[in-house]
Amino acid sequence: MARISTNELLKRNSRSFYLTLRVLPRAIRPLADEGMISVERGADRRQRVLTLTVLGRTRLDRARPAWARVQEELVDALGSSRWTSMMSELRIVQKAAANCSTRKPAPVEKKL
Repeated sequence: MARISTNELLKRNSRSFYLTLRVLPRAIRPLADEGMISVERGADRRQRVLTLTVLGRTRLDRARPAWARVQEELVDALGSSRWTSMMSELRIVQKAAANCSTRKPAPVEKKL
């Protein structure tokens, strides 16, 4: 079974998924409730270790071919060139969203 800490999950995927520590528990709770992952305390009381269960691996393995077929159908419907362009544009939007002023503390203005 695959084991990963929430800290490692965030480090690996936060840029792709824009996950935050506030959102992550809500995102993983349904997976834990269905028995697809187990959640254990880590070395630090704030840390949680996620483990993909046998059920989770089975469902993931079963879902992958369907996901690939749907994605292939979508690429065929849009055309390879348009798909590639759209994915490129999406990466640009993701970077822009990550740099939006609402995601960063406002700069402190100096008063003269």
